[in-house]
Amino acid sequence: MAKTDNKLFRSQLRSKTKFATGEPEPSIDDQLGRLEEDIRRLKDRVDVFFNGASKRPPYDTKGRVETMIKRLGDDRTLSYAQRYRYGALASRYNAFRDLWRRTLQGREEGRDPVAAARVQAKQKQSKVSRKRVSLCNDAHKDVELVKQSL
Repeated sequence: MAKTDNKLFRSQLRSKTKFATGEPEPSIDDQLGRLEEDIRRLKDRVDVFFNGASKRPPYDTKGRVETMIKRLGDDRTLSYAQRYRYGALASRYNAFRDLWRRTLQGREEGRDPVAAARVQAKQKQSKVSRKRVSLCNDAHKDVELVKQSL
């Protein structure tokens, strides 16, 4: 059987010669480097979101990272060193994803420190606004009424 009759060989040859834009496909090491950079960038953007500087979570970057992780996970041509690096990056991303999920869940349930500080400030403000105003003709005679209004 000739090499050109092999379906796997033809698909690998096609993928190496042309990428989506007509350029050669980046190597596995380049893809792993890009994945590492995207995970770092995603971590920075999620930190910005949790600190309140961004209104919405970075779903686009998260989707791109997850797609790249799935694509590299399905690649059977990885060497042992590349597979090890991929495993380290995938486990780092999973740890971050779990941390972000717990943080977001805590924020939604009101357990995070920022939400607790907001609730305390709101309660403090409501205590200040609860002061009653009472009218009396003579403060010296109506001492009990004045004490109750404080």
